[in-house]
Amino acid sequence: MAWIDCLPHQPPMRLLEDVVDVKHGERATGLRLTRPDDFYFQGHFPGQPVVPAIILVELLAQTGGIAAAAPPPGEPPSALQLRVAALGPFKFPAMRPCADAEDIVFRRKRPEPPFADRAC
Repeated sequence: MAWIDCLPHQPPMRLLEDVVDVKHGERATGLRLTRPDDFYFQGHFPGQPVVPAIILVELLAQTGGIAAAAPPPGEPPSALQLRVAALGPFKFPAMRPCADAEDIVFRRKRPEPPFADRAC
């Protein structure tokens, strides 16, 4: 199974187009190329398209889900059923034209796993 196929999301909300790197327990790098006809540009500053912050957050969540659920080396990836429970804080880079590419990288910043199983 390819990493991208582990996501439960389907178009148009599968925003990641490719997963280019996964390191178990540490990071994942995802890729999405923006296009002028992407659905989120239809009403978000027509004529001056800007990727909405919530789209960037969702890209981080999808990439982070793959990073959090990555199996140890040698084990195949499997379908994910993770849900986001908390977010932030976030800082976004300065506005860029929509033709530019961005690598979306999720890196763990603390020694414990970024996600924990919790019963509600």
